Amino acid sequence: MIFEEYKSDRKVFLFDTFAGMTEPTAEDMTVKDQKSAMAKFLDSDKGNYNDWCYASLEDVQQNFVKAGLDHNNVSFIKGDVVQTLAEQANLPEKIAVLRLDTDWYESTKAEMAVLYPLLENRGAFIVDDYGHWDGARRAIEEYFDTSEHKRPLMQYTDYTGRMGIK
Repeated sequence: MIFEEYKSDRKVFLFDTFAGMTEPTAEDMTVKDQKSAMAKFLDSDKGNYNDWCYASLEDVQQNFVKAGLDHNNVSFIKGDVVQTLAEQANLPEKIAVLRLDTDWYESTKAEMAVLYPLLENRGAFIVDDYGHWDGARRAIEEYFDTSEHKRPLMQYTDYTGRMGIK
């Protein structure tokens, strides 16, 4: 892992449901054609989990082991980020790299409100779904339109991803 390469002892916080996607809202449509995410969500529903982007906590931890990655400094925070971010015990004191990939408006809005203020100056800000899911894009735009934090210059990484430096 990059932390071993650079002899870093920083902690990594991984927030995930480990149960697939959370239910989208009316705000969660594709940027390109305003197609709702709800149909795909319902098609992927398996009752106690959603098969869309599903990976159990155990699978993720086993993948760390298989890849030979030291995960002693990794905190796996299980649950809907809208709820888990509300618990102070789940939060880092500061963030050097903030990568958002929860797709939806409500989750991205919560991530921005709680995590972006913890991002250090000159920290990396990466968002996966800015160009694909309108809800994620809107949550980010609304945050910068209404907060005291300066909007970083955002660079395209691909049609959906954006990256900037705080």
